[in-house]
Amino acid sequence: MPNRVEPCLALLASVPAVGREWAFEIKWDGYRLAIHVDRGTVRILTRGGHDWTERFPAIAAAARELDTSSIVLDGEAVLLDDLGRSDSSALQKALGGRGGRKSAGAAILYAFGILYLDGLDSSRMSLEERRHILGTSSAARA
Repeated sequence: MPNRVEPCLALLASVPAVGREWAFEIKWDGYRLAIHVDRGTVRILTRGGHDWTERFPAIAAAARELDTSSIVLDGEAVLLDDLGRSDSSALQKALGGRGGRKSAGAAILYAFGILYLDGLDSSRMSLEERRHILGTSSAARA
C-alpha cells in the first residue's frame, strides 16, 4: 500500500481539445482529496499532503465501509446546494474559512477514479481502464 498517491490533475489548455480521444466531465468546486484505506484505517489527504480525515467525518465513515482491504480513491469533496450544484463557499464556511479547523460533516465525495486497489497500482492505466475498475468494483459501490 503506497503511503501517498498524487491525484491525477487536469491540465490547463488555451483552447478546448477536439477529437474522440478526449473526455470532458463536470468541474466540481470543492477540495481535491485522496482517500487511503488500508485494512480499515482511513486517511484523507489533501493535494498538499495534509491529513484532513477528521475534517470530513462522513467521507471517512463511508470509506471504512468499503468492501476492500486497501484502496486509494481520487475525488472531490463537495457540499451541494438545493439544486445539486457544488457550493465552494458553503464548504469553505463549514470548514471554518481560511485557516479554519472545523469539520464538514455534510460533505460528500465524488470519486474520479481508483488509483490503487488491493495491490494493483492503477495510476498508470488509461482513464477508461480506471473508470472501468471504479464502475465494477464492489468497493466503489459501498
